[in-house]
Amino acid sequence: MSSVNNSELACKVVIGQQEIQLVLNGDLTIAEVASVHHDAIRAIAAGIPITVDLSGVTYLDAAMLQLLAAMRTAAAGLHIGLTLKHASETLHEDAQLLGLSKVLLGDPGVG
Repeated sequence: MSSVNNSELACKVVIGQQEIQLVLNGDLTIAEVASVHHDAIRAIAAGIPITVDLSGVTYLDAAMLQLLAAMRTAAAGLHIGLTLKHASETLHEDAQLLGLSKVLLGDPGVG
């Protein structure tokens, strides 16, 4: 298992044989979207299940929620499981307000 730390973004990518973990921390806003998107593309390209650990996230703005939704959609289109782990109640509420609940928190159609 290897890991890559991106301290600027508070994003850690942990690459295992069976799964990739994206561990996000801190305040994640539109300023971090491009770099997190880069990590997400690399993770999806690996073709194995992905877990996004949100336990260390203190804030997510709408742009980051949209990126998470796009990640789930892209992974599902390639039949790759993508799970959001430790999604806060606030994330659930914000996803509902933005109309992203189904794609972010529902069944992505990957089995």
